[in-house]
Amino acid sequence: MILRRGQNRWLVVCASFVAAFLLFAYYDRDGASNPLLTSTARGSTATALSNAQPQHSGEADLEFIVATTKQENVTWLGDYLLDWPKNIYVVDDRKAALTVPQNKGHEAMVFLTYIIDRYDTLPANMLFHHAQRFQWHNDDPDYDALQLLKRFRVSHLREHGYVNLRCTWMLGCPVEIRPLEDARSAPENENGIPHAKHVYSQAFSELFPGVEVPAEVGVPCCSQFGVTRETVRARPREDYIRFREWLMATDLDDAISGRVFEYGWHIIFNKKAVHCPNAADCYCLQYGMCDKADCDEHGCPGQYIVPKYANLPDGWPMLGWDGEDRHWSETHNRLIAAILTHYRTLMMLATVQAEDDQENATPEAMAVAGIAMKMEFDGLQQQQQQLQQQPRNKICQNSDSTFPPFFLQYSSVKELLTLSRKIKELWVFGALGQQDPSRAARDARIEHDVAAVAELLNGLEATRMGGLAASHGGSWQPLRKDDIQALQALAGKQ
Repeated sequence: MILRRGQNRWLVVCASFVAAFLLFAYYDRDGASNPLLTSTARGSTATALSNAQPQHSGEADLEFIVATTKQENVTWLGDYLLDWPKNIYVVDDRKAALTVPQNKGHEAMVFLTYIIDRYDTLPANMLFHHAQRFQWHNDDPDYDALQLLKRFRVSHLREHGYVNLRCTWMLGCPVEIRPLEDARSAPENENGIPHAKHVYSQAFSELFPGVEVPAEVGVPCCSQFGVTRETVRARPREDYIRFREWLMATDLDDAISGRVFEYGWHIIFNKKAVHCPNAADCYCLQYGMCDKADCDEHGCPGQYIVPKYANLPDGWPMLGWDGEDRHWSETHNRLIAAILTHYRTLMMLATVQAEDDQENATPEAMAVAGIAMKMEFDGLQQQQQQLQQQPRNKICQNSDSTFPPFFLQYSSVKELLTLSRKIKELWVFGALGQQDPSRAARDARIEHDVAAVAELLNGLEATRMGGLAASHGGSWQPLRKDDIQALQALAGKQ
C-alpha cells in the first residue's frame, strides 16, 4: 500500500521514537564522547577564582547540580534529561566553566559552592547528584540513576522541602552513626584510617556550634538529594560559607570529610537527625512506583540489592559480576515490540484530520476513528499484562519487522503508554486540521527533528544490515523510493 503524505509523515514520527530507543543503547554501549555539557559561566568562589556567576536566572522549576571529574562521562545527562538546566562542576579542572576552590570533600565541595554562588538566584527546586549514571548505591535493580530521575516527582519535593533520592533503608537506616558512643570506640580501621563515625561528634560540634550532638544519626546514604529554594534559604548564606571553610580547613581527608556531610545534609536542611521515611511510601509518592509487591517501611524486595563490591564491573549493565551476559537489552524487547506494533495503527488513526484527509474528517469518520483508537489503547494495556506474565530475557519472535527489537531498551512500559497517549492528544487536541497561529513554526521544527532522527536511524540500520550482509559474503544497500513503489506495484498484481 502506498501511503499518503500525512500517513508517511506520522509513520516517520513513529520511526523517530524507535530511533530514540536505538540511540539509547547505541550511546550507552559505546560511551559516545560528546562534548562535556556545562554551564557557560565560571562560578565565583571564596578564593576569588572568578567574579562571574553561573548564568541562570533562578526562574527554572528544577536545576540539576552534578559533581564530576575530567575522566567521568556525563553525556547521558544531555542525552536523556533534556529539560533540566544542568550545572556540571569539574572538580579537578581549574579551567572548567564551573569548578571549586579546592578538590576536597568529594561532592560536598561542589554542592556547597553551588549554594553559595547561587544563593540569590536559586531555582525553585534542585537535585544534587553524582556524575555516573550507573553507581552501586543507586536505588534501582540495575543501579541505574536514569530510571529514578525519569520518574522523580517534583511535587513530592515541594511538599517536603528535602528528599533523599534513595528510599531503601539498606545502608544508612534506621541508624548509621551513634556519635557519642562511636567517638569512644576504636577510632581506626585495619588500614589505620579513622572511620567517619568516630570523628562525627567532633565534626558536628564544629559545624553546628551550640547545637547538642544527637545520640543517633540515620539517613539513606549516599549524598544524592533534592531540596527546595525555601529550604536552602532557611539558613543564611553565611552558614554555607562557614561549612565550606570548615571543609577546606579540616585535617580530615577527602573521603572522611565528605562522609561527614553525607550524614549531615538532612540536618542542614532542617530534618531530624534520624530521617528514614517509610520506603514503600517513598517509592510510591516520590517515584510513582505504587504497584510494587511486598513492600514495607524498609524497602521493596528486588528493588535494591547490596552489590558484591562498591565498584560495578566493567561492561555493566550489559555484563555481570562474572562477565556473563545479563541480557539487559532484551528485558523489555518483547513488550516494546508489541506496543510499537500498536503504534502503527495509532499513527494511522492520528492522520484522520491531516491536510490531505480533510474530506474524510466527518463526525462519523471521527467517531469510528475514536472507537478504534480506544480499542488500540485497551490493546496496549492488555498486551502489557499478558507479556509481563511471560518469561523475561527472550528475544521477540513475533515483532513487526518495521520496528526491529534489537537494542530496544526502555525502562518503563508506563512511559511507553504515555507516549501513546501523547499521540492521542495530537489527534484530539493538537494542530492536526486545526487553526493554530504557531502551527507553521511547529511543523517546521517537527519536520527538522524528524529528518535528523530519521537520518540517524538510517545510519544505524545501514551499519547493521551492511555488517550482516558482509558476514555472509555479500553486500547491502537501501532500496530507493522508486524501487519500493515498483515492488509494491508488482505485489499488487500477484
